[in-house]
Amino acid sequence: MDNPTITYGKILRNVGQSMVSGGYSGARVASTKSLDLKCGVKDFEAELEKYDLLFHIDEAVREYIWRADVNEHPLAHLPGDMDPEALAFTMDDFSMMLNGALGCVLGEGESLDLEMHIEKLVDAMQKRVAITKRLLDSINRNYLKLRTSP
Repeated sequence: MDNPTITYGKILRNVGQSMVSGGYSGARVASTKSLDLKCGVKDFEAELEKYDLLFHIDEAVREYIWRADVNEHPLAHLPGDMDPEALAFTMDDFSMMLNGALGCVLGEGESLDLEMHIEKLVDAMQKRVAITKRLLDSINRNYLKLRTSP
């Protein structure tokens, strides 16, 4: 086996290369952001729980319709917060609160996917509110037709 000769030049060259690599790595490490996030999945789940009604509109409407007696309007027991205009406001509030709760990760690097998914979730909820409005309008029209027919 050959024993390479170690010279001061080789030692200094290796030390110099290590220092250059260390300097480059140090600058990269210094510019990275902490992964200690102040928000995350728990905040997302908390917002979902607060606005649970928006995810169960159809079950809630069905429950209130079944509460009505035969001689009552089917929507007589529907609370004000189930009104489509109120639901639209609640949905807008949910969108703002969710974006606020997840603000520590939104607007950062790869958060565009998360922002897109939040927008899709809100869009789907807007469609559900619109469908609920059409359903309630239809129930109301049919009830009024039955009441006014001889």
